[in-house]
Amino acid sequence: LYSSPLVLPYDIAPPSSATHEGGNGRATSDTLSNEYHGNIPTFMDVHKATTLSEAISSSATTLNMALLLCYPPPGSNMAQKALSAHISNGGDTVVHIGEWQGLTGDSTFETLLTQNFSCWKNDVLPLPLWSTDATYLTIWRGKGSEKNNSSQAAENKSFSPALGFCCVKQCFNRAIKRCRYARCLQYCSLECFRSHFSERKAVLALHMINSPNAPDDEILKYENDKHFLDLSDTAFVDSSERSCERPRKKRKKKRR
Repeated sequence: LYSSPLVLPYDIAPPSSATHEGGNGRATSDTLSNEYHGNIPTFMDVHKATTLSEAISSSATTLNMALLLCYPPPGSNMAQKALSAHISNGGDTVVHIGEWQGLTGDSTFETLLTQNFSCWKNDVLPLPLWSTDATYLTIWRGKGSEKNNSSQAAENKSFSPALGFCCVKQCFNRAIKRCRYARCLQYCSLECFRSHFSERKAVLALHMINSPNAPDDEILKYENDKHFLDLSDTAFVDSSERSCERPRKKRKKKRR
């Protein structure tokens, strides 16, 4: 028998305060300060907390808690601080909903996550209809957990675009280009871009970008900066992959 998980949502400025605090669906001062949700009603009560430690101390239970980060704000250290607190409290599971190397979180959070957690193939769920973002739900388990210590850990490691890899199947290289119009389209090379013609055409049609009078490769140009964003300059280091580590410069010895 499986029991439903207990979800305890927190926010610095809970949007649900408009419904439950202000009454009649009218926005309160807390709601107005929430730039992402405004006074849109929520599916459940969202509690107020400024840090993860504050949220944990106010919850009724701390057993087997997983950290759920849904679209952590970009260009902010919020995700990194929450993850650090989760690790300090012995947390071994993280659920992330957002876009890798893009519109959610930052590179510091992503580096900390990959250093301490692993994501398996079956723990990746694409959310293709979430606008044009490259949005995925991923489940990460601590590298010290029993599952990650099994003999299947390396074999089942995910190389999904959700983690910044090329979207072409059976390609295990990190992506260096991301389409600006359908962000789930990301490639490691021109060769992979060309081989992905049929799949790319279907994705563009889903986002109503494709043209019936022109083939896909005439719409998108791999070398066109207006069509593809360069990911190669993103400051991200995966300590588990030597190929992704930046070479260290040798320091010259000073002559005395």
